[in-house]
Amino acid sequence: MKKIDFQTTTVARFHRQIVATTLLLLSACWSLLSYADDEKVSYPPITPSESIIFAKQSLAPWQPFVGSAENWMVPHYDPQTSTVDGEKVTVSLQEDSKIGDHLKIEWRGQLGQFVWQSAEPKDYQALSDQNGAITMALKVEQKPSKKVDLKMDCGYPCAGSMDMTKLFQSLPLNQWVRISVNLSCFDKAGADLSKISAPLVLATEGKFTISFLDVRLITNAPKETLAKCS
Repeated sequence: MKKIDFQTTTVARFHRQIVATTLLLLSACWSLLSYADDEKVSYPPITPSESIIFAKQSLAPWQPFVGSAENWMVPHYDPQTSTVDGEKVTVSLQEDSKIGDHLKIEWRGQLGQFVWQSAEPKDYQALSDQNGAITMALKVEQKPSKKVDLKMDCGYPCAGSMDMTKLFQSLPLNQWVRISVNLSCFDKAGADLSKISAPLVLATEGKFTISFLDVRLITNAPKETLAKCS
């Protein structure tokens, strides 16, 4: 897989900004369509090629965003992106030739979120029926000082949220671990798995630092990695 060269020209960066803006507009249109009438809208099922969200870099169709009350969806471009005010949440790509490049997200004590989102919602129901899960290779670098929510979004206000505070607080600092959450947990929490637009939303208003090395959707996650449904 060819790695994206982020040391590009100003023109290339401008083109990426246009793409991200288009993704946001398309996502908003899909959300509006889903609530515009009572008729059920069908979305394409998640495919194997779309199951990898992050592996050294964010992979299509997944676009990372960072946000706060000023703007909840600021597109992230490597090497670093912050919320509009530059103080609440910062996302940065950490280059590492040994373990692999990973994404570091830092909250500084005010409400903010990090999101991976696609322009078009995807149907996760079949994957869930096959004991599907989202699995994450992650490292906690600063334990959360306040509640941390892990969510799957299905078009505002539709979402399924899990309280991950105790789990993240229990993990050893600066050690890579794998954590998995069954899709059925998000289903039970209120997510409509037939129209997921954002498979990972992480939000807190406390101080918290976490890094992601690998994020993907799988079936039959190892039992020892599974988090309990909250």
